[in-house]
Amino acid sequence: MDNFNLQAYVANGQIEMYVGLDPASLPNTFIWKAVSVGGVASIAVKTTDVNFHIGAMYYIYIKSVAA
Repeated sequence: MDNFNLQAYVANGQIEMYVGLDPASLPNTFIWKAVSVGGVASIAVKTTDVNFHIGAMYYIYIKSVAA
């Protein structure tokens, strides 16, 4: 199975992106996190990552941290 890359493109400012299993606990409890650099926040996940589970529902939380 291939790896995947989750990206968010930012037009202006800076964001933080969190991925987790429980939407009620985000952004406090998360599995993966990214901060935008050069207008892109990117999370590369390998299918061999111990936190990756086929069939699980993952939730994404994105927040602005700077303008």
